[in-house]
Amino acid sequence: MQATSRPAVPPAQNLRLGHVQGRGFNPATSNRLVGSTRPVPDRRATLRAPPCAVVSRPQESAVSDKPVDQGFDWTKNWYPVSIVHDLDTAKPHAVDLLGGKFVLWHGGGEWHAALDRCPHRLAPLSEGKVVDDTIQCSYHGWRFAGDGACVAIPQAEPAHLEALLANKRSCATSYPTRVQYGLVWIWPDNAEARFIEAASVPVAQEVPPEATKDDKWLNFLPLFAREFPYSYDTLFENTLDPAHVPWSHDGVIGNASKAEPIALQVRQDISPLGLQTFYRDNGAAASAGSSAIRTNVDITLSFKAPHTLVYDTVREDGTKAKLLSYVTPTAPGKCMTYAISLDTRDNLENRLTSLLPTWSLHQVFLLAGDGDLVLLKAQEDLLPRLEKGWKEYFLPTKADTMVTMWRRWLERFSSSEAGPYMLAPEDLRTARPAALSLAKEQLLDRFHQHTASCKGQSPADL
Repeated sequence: MQATSRPAVPPAQNLRLGHVQGRGFNPATSNRLVGSTRPVPDRRATLRAPPCAVVSRPQESAVSDKPVDQGFDWTKNWYPVSIVHDLDTAKPHAVDLLGGKFVLWHGGGEWHAALDRCPHRLAPLSEGKVVDDTIQCSYHGWRFAGDGACVAIPQAEPAHLEALLANKRSCATSYPTRVQYGLVWIWPDNAEARFIEAASVPVAQEVPPEATKDDKWLNFLPLFAREFPYSYDTLFENTLDPAHVPWSHDGVIGNASKAEPIALQVRQDISPLGLQTFYRDNGAAASAGSSAIRTNVDITLSFKAPHTLVYDTVREDGTKAKLLSYVTPTAPGKCMTYAISLDTRDNLENRLTSLLPTWSLHQVFLLAGDGDLVLLKAQEDLLPRLEKGWKEYFLPTKADTMVTMWRRWLERFSSSEAGPYMLAPEDLRTARPAALSLAKEQLLDRFHQHTASCKGQSPADL
């Protein structure tokens, strides 16, 4: 597969993940979130520039048709930061993204994002309140509109209030947001033209598929979020390695007794857009969709920069399965995963899953994440201590192909200064993650990693 330019911006009626009741999955006609029965309004990227920013004129094309030969700009991309249905519109939410601190809040029917600090005394705005469609700092009561404009300074004398509100230093630093596919996305770049640039870029290279005449996608496992206590690079190295699934996830989504050698073939070599491999599997050792797969399957495994993982499965009978994940680097040593599993096989098993509560279906994702979490955290702690880092790995088989490709992609497009945690303070970017300082029980802390923020959980889980 040849590297291609970014896809065109989706139309205004952007799609969201649908709540499927045994019917074909069609985001084009659905206005409901996975696991939810309430409609959620779709919001495009905020096009209004913040009042304190000097915005340059838009160019004819904000995205080049040619992929860049070297370098990767991590901030000039959209990143998912929460499932919409899980957010409380009545309060602000602290968000970690690329190592930076942001605040997310809802006002005037839209989600807004800003740097999580008040320009007055740098207090975190996420500790404040949502008041009259504005965010209010809890330290001195300063309030800010969604575009960052300061609208209230209680300490100002009336004669000076208007001038102080108009002062650029009174503004909060706002960022573009977008609501699509059941997720809230933030564009974390602080360039003056960020609102213009963000509006021309799709949120991801791959999004949930639409139902077509030939492919009626069923929602096999609903949209799921979990924060993992290891880094973005560790998560992708793990998920781009299909050979580990039968062993680390035996009895959940794998079957070690059916494991066979995997001969990965390169379909797309390393480029700024990502990488891709292909392999044929017996369908019994691992499952990318329905657990009933027991025929030979063709699987295409893709990393689409900067955050998308895709397992595309095609069975002998022509039916398909798709595991689609978005991985957001949050803070050094942590990342957040948003995943959904879709299937075109209209069988009893897939129809029955649509009748189960969201919390019960999420158990599959939780158990799968538990399977190798302790192993990955220990590995992440050890790597920085080794003279050659990941090159100490012994990778003799074709099954290891994508591990090598991934690490080389990172070497080319990532560093402590410009990488997935580039917005973190320097001392945190270069610090070795404290992997072994946490007990196993702390690493497997489902409550804080998932349950506390998931509205699909049962009362017993809370």
